[in-house]
This record gives sequence, structure tokens and C-alpha cells, in this order.
Amino acid sequence: MEVKNSKIKLRKILLILAYAVYVIVHFAIGSIVKLIIPLLALVPVTTWILVWLTWRYAQLSYEYSFYQGAITVNRCFGSRTKKAIANVKIKNITEVIRCNGNESEKLRDVDARNVVFAASSNDALDLTLVLYTSDTNEKMALYFETNEKAIKIMKYYNSNLTI
Repeated sequence: MEVKNSKIKLRKILLILAYAVYVIVHFAIGSIVKLIIPLLALVPVTTWILVWLTWRYAQLSYEYSFYQGAITVNRCFGSRTKKAIANVKIKNITEVIRCNGNESEKLRDVDARNVVFAASSNDALDLTLVLYTSDTNEKMALYFETNEKAIKIMKYYNSNLTI
């Protein structure tokens, strides 16, 4: 799911401004120094390469997978770079809380050592909080978006869940 929040919008605006400044500076230098005017033909190509290398960091999404009794959450940049940010064994989950409207305000103050937020926004319709214990018996929390099938999978691997 594509993340749409103010931080990502700001990142996109700053990248577009950086691309524009890059082109303007190169054309300004090219107009002052007459020797490199033929090299100005390379500005569109170098701009395209710059955009190709950096624009993915303005396209953040999260990917969830359920495999062999564990939930793996990956952060994806532009569908090219993936990084695992959470791996939760479903048997270690103590509580699953569906966040609806007013509840999300109360749940921001979760008593956990590490809180991972992997959802498109704070106001997502299917925002779910999962409280679990790590292998070192520390309280952890994971916010992510679920559907009924995901809840059934978690219930299958851990029938003691409170939903």
C-alpha cells in the first residue's frame, strides 16, 4: 500500500525543487562559460539519471507477508528497494487491537520498548495494533493495516488472541 502523508509529500516537493535547481544551475553556468555550451546537451540525460536514482525515495510503501506462523513487514522504496523492518512470530502476539476513530488517539501512548508504524496513515480504515513480546521478553508494538483474512490467519496460529 502506498503511503500518503505530509512527510512523503514534503520529500517529493523538495526533490522536484532540487531537480529544477540542478537544471537552472547547469544552464546558468553554461551561459556564462561559453566553452561548455555543447556539454549542455547532456543536462537532460544527467537529469533523467538523477531522477531515476532518487525518485524512489519519495515513493514509500509497506508489504506484509504471513509465512510459517510469522508476520514479516517490509518497507519498499519505489518497488525496487525492500528492507525488513519487523518480523513477528504470531505465537508471541499477546493482543490485537483494531483502531477505529477515537481509539487511535488513546493507542498512541503504547507502553512498548519498540513501536513500528507500517501503515499508510494514522487515519487508515483497517489500522490494527499488534502487541507482542520479543525473543528477549520485551514488549513490542506494530501498527499495520489488516483485513479479515489476516485476522483469521493470526487467530489460526494463536487461538488465545484478544481481538
